[in-house]
Amino acid sequence: MATARRSSGPVLGRGVEVRSSAWALRSLWSAKEPVKCTVPLVDTVLMAGGDPLWLFTSKAGEVRKKKLITAEAIAKQFLSSVRQRGGAFPGRNLARRVAVLRFGEGAVTVLDDASFADLMAQGWPVRGTGLEAVQAFVASGGSGGCQTHRHRYRLRDDKGRVLTSALTFSLVPPHLTSSPG
Repeated sequence: MATARRSSGPVLGRGVEVRSSAWALRSLWSAKEPVKCTVPLVDTVLMAGGDPLWLFTSKAGEVRKKKLITAEAIAKQFLSSVRQRGGAFPGRNLARRVAVLRFGEGAVTVLDDASFADLMAQGWPVRGTGLEAVQAFVASGGSGGCQTHRHRYRLRDDKGRVLTSALTFSLVPPHLTSSPG
């Protein structure tokens, strides 16, 4: 059985190659491909792997790239969901979370509107922190709080058979997404 190490870059050995989540997200869009990827994707700004890249899903369901990547444009888009409309699920995001920060070694930080505004005021793009991606926070529409699902795939044998497993865990504990008592 092959084992994967956590790494910010590719790890080669025994047929295993591990890449960061930013690499996977960046791979969803290509200027060279005539057919665009169709996947639901929240606003995602990627810093890893070169120039910042802002991806989103168009009304047609295709992953597209925004042309204007400024601190003002990012702050306006991310903060508008909380400040103007109350989020996708009003009443579910009482802690006013607006962004999920993804770092190179897998660490994740969730920011509320005030913390996100402070981050954007420090200067853009953010460099030297290991920050790889900033994604819009989406409050859960269900009653179980915010959950994430992780799927793993592993080759079973040399015939290409694949074993899969799925894990579900809370990204933000439900008690942090509601107002105190």
